[in-house]
Amino acid sequence: MDSESVCEKYQEVFVRPGDGRGAPLLGVTAPGRVNLIGEHIDYCGYGVLPFALEQNTFIVCGLNGGSTLEIHNLDNERFPPRSVSLASLMQTSSECFATHHWTNYIIAGFKGAMEATPTVIPLGINMMVRGKVPIGAGLSSSSSLVVAGALVAVYMHHLEETISKTALASLCATAEHYIGTIGGGMDQAISLLAEKGSAKYIGFHPNLHTENVSLPNNAVFVIVNSLVESDKYKSATTCYNMRVTECTLAAAVLAHCLGIPPLANNKNHRLIDIQHEHFDLAEMPSNVTRYLHREPYSIEEISSILGLSREDVVAKFMRVVVEGNAFELHKRAMHVYTEAQRVLSFKEICTNRNAEATPNKTQMLGSLMYESHASCKDLYACSCPELDTIVETLRNSGACGARLTGAGWGGCCVALLDSPEAARCCADLCNSTHPGCSFVTSPAQGASAIWFA
Repeated sequence: MDSESVCEKYQEVFVRPGDGRGAPLLGVTAPGRVNLIGEHIDYCGYGVLPFALEQNTFIVCGLNGGSTLEIHNLDNERFPPRSVSLASLMQTSSECFATHHWTNYIIAGFKGAMEATPTVIPLGINMMVRGKVPIGAGLSSSSSLVVAGALVAVYMHHLEETISKTALASLCATAEHYIGTIGGGMDQAISLLAEKGSAKYIGFHPNLHTENVSLPNNAVFVIVNSLVESDKYKSATTCYNMRVTECTLAAAVLAHCLGIPPLANNKNHRLIDIQHEHFDLAEMPSNVTRYLHREPYSIEEISSILGLSREDVVAKFMRVVVEGNAFELHKRAMHVYTEAQRVLSFKEICTNRNAEATPNKTQMLGSLMYESHASCKDLYACSCPELDTIVETLRNSGACGARLTGAGWGGCCVALLDSPEAARCCADLCNSTHPGCSFVTSPAQGASAIWFA
């Protein structure tokens, strides 16, 4: 539906006949994203290379004169409405997130933005939401909701001159932790900062920074949905948050073995902290091999290495609940360091204007994508049989490169083709077995806001 249709639904739900109050004032848009390369390394401090999709979350909103957020969806049967007390939401430990609900992502973004301006009193707001980012597909539908919720807060309280989009990206990344997943900042940053026609290198060390990356002129990308739902929230304790914990523990053990001093304020090392200022990135795989054994670690073994009690290890390094007592530190660290190098190589190929040095950029980029998928599958264990089958199908059909995109454990693959004709043939091939699940895409514009009155 277009903006007029969403506004009409807003009027139908929120505005009484003959009453001009409560009319829609603002529309905000936050796109989903596809990550070309750099999976599961943003929360370790390393840069990534995504671009924004045309598919987005769109929210029409207006004031309600009360003290609640009233949130409805165009598809109210699938996504039921909710009324959220602002007093409850703005509490330090909000009970609003105790039960999983699709609106948690919106109110997390809203809360994060308002907490950055504690002197501003939150207003009661009505919202009508339309989402076009495929759900559970690894295309960041959840983070687009978080960003959209934050934009509602910023613009409805006229804070756009106070909070920059770069600052808001960091706020949104932190705010998403309210929901129970401890991720990095890629999804929020690309949704807010993307520019049409360009991919974006997003770095996180020492602070968030971005750089436009021009893709080869003949590069065309196809998204293929495996139809296996990838839900970071539902599988957090065994999948997503488990990987975050394993990377944190790997950094702690490496820091101990390498004699790297503690960080200030008792912060945990990230894997980038082990490498930065101490080693070249290319040296890190050998350090992983030397200091981290290939067998899984138990909490008891980690406690012995670090000289801490089991309780102290859990308290310091496990910010969220995870299941199991077998931590694959060697594999996870090896993936992170080699994937970080692949991102830099991908970026260098794209930005190298020497045609003789890079005669076939799409093939070179594609090789890196295939390597990335193999690492995600074998070292990070975040693929699934359906994704692996799609990647092999794409390889056999002539794709320059293909890999899972997003958190994994389902969701989508992204394929790189060297012509529009090849991309259409690739999409048609995939749609022949999974109708409507493949589409050609290109870099779209980031988040925006428009006032209706």
